[in-house]
Amino acid sequence: MIRVVRPFRTRDEPALSGSDFVVRGGPLDRDATERTFNRCVEVHGVPAISVAAAAGLDPEQIIEESKILRNLFSEYLWCHVSDLWNGNYSLLATNARPHYSLILPGDLDNDTWEDLAERFRPL
Repeated sequence: MIRVVRPFRTRDEPALSGSDFVVRGGPLDRDATERTFNRCVEVHGVPAISVAAAAGLDPEQIIEESKILRNLFSEYLWCHVSDLWNGNYSLLATNARPHYSLILPGDLDNDTWEDLAERFRPL
């Protein structure tokens, strides 16, 4: 069976610096994160999860700019872009601003899960 992978919709965005913030909605729940990770792999063929970021904005401004974060979540996690870069994660500006796809270095196995949990902090 041939599976067609749908490419990400990317956008031009000012480059993020290591000191910029990344926000994820909700607590870092493994089951929910695995569901979104698996869906991204299935649809796009890329090991990624959704986050939000924008050059020069603080976490509260990022949340205010994101209708999804504002409307679906009451809890948030954050880290700096450099925290992710230091773990061999990358960020790709996808969909509508301030959405980014956080590209994982591989599967969402126990080591990667624990690493993500150490990088993100409650807001």
